[in-house]
Amino acid sequence: MQRNRLSKWLLTVSVFTAAACSADRALSPPVDDLTKRVTALGFSASGMQDYGSYVVVEGDIRLEKAILLGVVAPPEGAPSPGIQPPTPGRYQYHTTTTVSPTYVRQIRVNLNNINAVSNWASAVRTAMASYNGSGSNVYMYEASPGDITFSSVASAGYIANASFPYQGSPSGKPGPTVTVNREYNDRYTANQKEWVMAHELGHTIGLRHDNAPNIEEDGGIGTHFISGTLEQDLNSVMIAIYDGRNWAGFSQYDLIALRTLYPIPFSVTVSGPFSIPRYQSSQYTANTVAGSAPITYQWRLRHQTTQYVWGAWSGWTSPSSQNYTYTSVNSCGIVMTDLQVMVTDAASQTATNNILISVSDPC
Repeated sequence: MQRNRLSKWLLTVSVFTAAACSADRALSPPVDDLTKRVTALGFSASGMQDYGSYVVVEGDIRLEKAILLGVVAPPEGAPSPGIQPPTPGRYQYHTTTTVSPTYVRQIRVNLNNINAVSNWASAVRTAMASYNGSGSNVYMYEASPGDITFSSVASAGYIANASFPYQGSPSGKPGPTVTVNREYNDRYTANQKEWVMAHELGHTIGLRHDNAPNIEEDGGIGTHFISGTLEQDLNSVMIAIYDGRNWAGFSQYDLIALRTLYPIPFSVTVSGPFSIPRYQSSQYTANTVAGSAPITYQWRLRHQTTQYVWGAWSGWTSPSSQNYTYTSVNSCGIVMTDLQVMVTDAASQTATNNILISVSDPC
């Protein structure tokens, strides 16, 4: 991050690794060696702050010592890589490692350690609700133990910090730590804390600061442009310097970034009655989520007999509408019908789903 950005107003959020570890100074490299390892990653060690198990450099970048121990220190006199030439200005960026589909729909957030710390926990809950309502595949809920665990410190050189998605094995988990500074308990309103927490949670799922290649180092974790976002979005939650604004929800391009990075998978559900009398007809409707128009629909069915044996599937209907009219068969030997729909979108994505229909007046 550019040096003139370092002030008490810096929102300290970019964290190099998601690996949380206990403080063990006996395992920490000497200060001079630690400095070399930090600079080997392309960061400046000027003003580096030591917090036991990790250090904070450039005002807001958290580097875990457990990871730094694995970084090869350059030989004496070797030049520092420094900041690489900036790429053309773009706005939203993400890390190389993002949250996998396995975790992104069920991100557990543990607030036990901050429930009694001012109103930070309430601010986190509001931020979580914003992510859950973003139209992306991200879903967070409160649970213990958590994939993301919040904690607090009495005083530090930052307002808050968070870790990027997990870099180790298994990869694909969200960043496991977010720390808030209790020194700011009474300095900020509830709405201001909500903004800070929305920013922090953005980092745990891989969002970097605005225009990252031009304002801070890559740090070995990647700066990848998110297509569809602007070169400048002053309303973004990922701005690098907090200016005291209140949380008013994601900007238009924050939403594009979230939906691009974590799109909702193309899927379909079937709605209609689960039970109908013999000889009666009912309508069933396929309801798609995501996907690119136009969408085509095909239907087929099979029957289960009183011996609980399923018959063969019928052939697929020709592409038709999303509604299907089913008439219960005139047979006392049929107790259940399995109605299935297959949908295909313009990008050739397919999805299927079924509904089981019972006979309400069996023979």
